[in-house]
Amino acid sequence: MEEEKIVMALDLGSQSIKGIIGGLDENGNIEIKGKGEVSCKTGNCGISSGLIKNLELTTKNIEKVISSAEAHFGKKIEEIWVGFSGRHVDGMNEHGSVVVSGREHEITQDDIERVTVQAKTKVEPLPETRRVIKEIPRWYKIDGEDKIKKPIGMSGIKLGVKMHLLMANTQQIKNIEKCVNKVGVYVNDIIPNPLASALAVKDKDASELGCIVIDMGAGTTDISVYVEDALFYTDVLDIGGNIVTKDIATVLRTPRNKAEEIKREYGTTFLDDYVDGEEMFEVPSVGGRKAREISREELCAIIRPRIEEIANIIYSKLKNTTINFQRDLGAGIILTGGMANLHGFDKLLEQIFDLPVAKGYPKEVEGLDVKKPEYASSVGVLKYGLEHYEEYYKRGLFEDLPTFVRKLKEFFNNLFENK
Repeated sequence: MEEEKIVMALDLGSQSIKGIIGGLDENGNIEIKGKGEVSCKTGNCGISSGLIKNLELTTKNIEKVISSAEAHFGKKIEEIWVGFSGRHVDGMNEHGSVVVSGREHEITQDDIERVTVQAKTKVEPLPETRRVIKEIPRWYKIDGEDKIKKPIGMSGIKLGVKMHLLMANTQQIKNIEKCVNKVGVYVNDIIPNPLASALAVKDKDASELGCIVIDMGAGTTDISVYVEDALFYTDVLDIGGNIVTKDIATVLRTPRNKAEEIKREYGTTFLDDYVDGEEMFEVPSVGGRKAREISREELCAIIRPRIEEIANIIYSKLKNTTINFQRDLGAGIILTGGMANLHGFDKLLEQIFDLPVAKGYPKEVEGLDVKKPEYASSVGVLKYGLEHYEEYYKRGLFEDLPTFVRKLKEFFNNLFENK
């Protein structure tokens, strides 16, 4: 009997750290078998704007999340896939080409790997602080014929590739590995959240028509753009929902935790038939001062300018690329992440981008409830792990033995540093 594929995904957020364990059910859908979460609404996860700022605190929180997910699942987890974000993550499109090896000129996995390396050389040498963490082929070209997705087994003389390279800060990656390894769990792979969130919420139709995926969490906003069923653009802004909470706390002179509650319960960027702008609610004060009341319309006047600012930053960045919004983005925008729950955010984006906007929920997932925008990156990391499960074990452990030995050495070094 074939062994069940089980993957644990960890999402390192600024306001919460989430972990989910899952596999595939008989219908090919993801089934969530365990989950854990540490929320840092009034504290600190050890992470700020996607960057690890406190190794000890982050490690402790990761341990709590893994233990909680294991308790649901009923078994111990030995390895994990990790999703992360931060302003140090960005993407770049490059291309490469090689002559197909072999007498019959039939394209093999070796040719794919050679052309991938050739494309990577276009951005090398990188500074010691930067490294390529993911190479995502957009499409291949064989003897001038492009838009080929699966070239293995086809015949040709020259193989080319259009590739999206995702890069990140070397030390931040090492810090993530240290935190997880100190818990006694091995890091199988690290996946940037712009890629993970899109995997969870977009479908084939959206990818083919073209879409923007915006995942706004507490500390970061992850952006990915798909054009003609291929990843074209990725970026991360080091601002998110926390800056809106700070605005509310500052203007209303209320504690940050109360400002967060107000944002979640009464926040809006758009006054419509579903929101009574004259509705009043109580705002706690600080320093023993008496609480006061304000309207939802007044709260909207605080929130909307900041959300508009962030949306306009994204708009300007994408307008500076070769993307034609009306031609290339037929599926519009998919808005996900915790801030997708903010009322009116989708309508505001529609006004600014002149594109249709839909809220993004994790697709094709069953079991424990994670069908919420805030679980997009977690589910995407899990999906990535399941899709690459066999590839990792076949190639990662046997063909790439030096890399495996290096990672094993790093794991034990990090583990014993904590003893």
